[in-house]
Amino acid sequence: MERNALQLWQKKHAKELKGERSKRVSALIMLLNLDLHSAKKTGSRYGCMVHNSICAAAAVDKSERWAESLRRWRRDWEESRIAPPGPKLARNQSWKSLYGDEGMILAVREYLNKQGSKANTTGLCLAMNEVLHARNTAQMLEGAEGAAGGTKITSVSTRTAQRWFAQCGWIYSRNKKGYIDGHEREDVVQYREEVFIPRFRSILPTLREYDDDLEVIKPEAGGRRRVLVTHDESTFNANDGGTYAWKPKRTEWLRPKGRGQGLMVSGFTEWRQQW
Repeated sequence: MERNALQLWQKKHAKELKGERSKRVSALIMLLNLDLHSAKKTGSRYGCMVHNSICAAAAVDKSERWAESLRRWRRDWEESRIAPPGPKLARNQSWKSLYGDEGMILAVREYLNKQGSKANTTGLCLAMNEVLHARNTAQMLEGAEGAAGGTKITSVSTRTAQRWFAQCGWIYSRNKKGYIDGHEREDVVQYREEVFIPRFRSILPTLREYDDDLEVIKPEAGGRRRVLVTHDESTFNANDGGTYAWKPKRTEWLRPKGRGQGLMVSGFTEWRQQW
């Protein structure tokens, strides 16, 4: 049964079988034939499998070490109907690039559009590896080689994901605020330069200056003494995100000022009393 199924598979993929892989399939068919003859004589299909695999390997000018692989391919065919794979690429052969693969390009764009500001190299690797795993599984079930001109790529690394970000026109840079606080509006700048700063300078002579030990280093001038009281506040949010992120060139992610539940620390400062 296994021999007949493999022979049918060989006829179906006759145009694709070349060189070393064709030799492997032929040797496996020979091994299955020998096992059938041995089963008729001894009543066991596996009693002479080692000897038969060595004979089949010798018939195609291969060693006993190669016969071990032949037995493994026999088990893969019986259990999962996976035909013997083709040889690995030599060092002077190149891998086929995925940059021109329409399916991979679609998967990458879908991930970037879905994740937006949360896109990262780890997530992109997972999305790309899912496509590769599904594709390689389908090819193994069909017993086909990798794409023409190359071999199967089983996974991608984070460095490859970074190149894909660059290929899609994304950069890794610092996040900027996605809101406008109004400090640089024209009317605000005009008030600060023409009203606030001149007024503050006019009252400086009436203020005392203190050092770090709260000792007076410059008393106020004669007349009415003024006390400078300042106000400051800081907000700490539960969802404060990272400073850097991947994003398309010349764009900024719109990030709201409020990032989840927050805690505001506010207070007044006076030189002499500190708080």
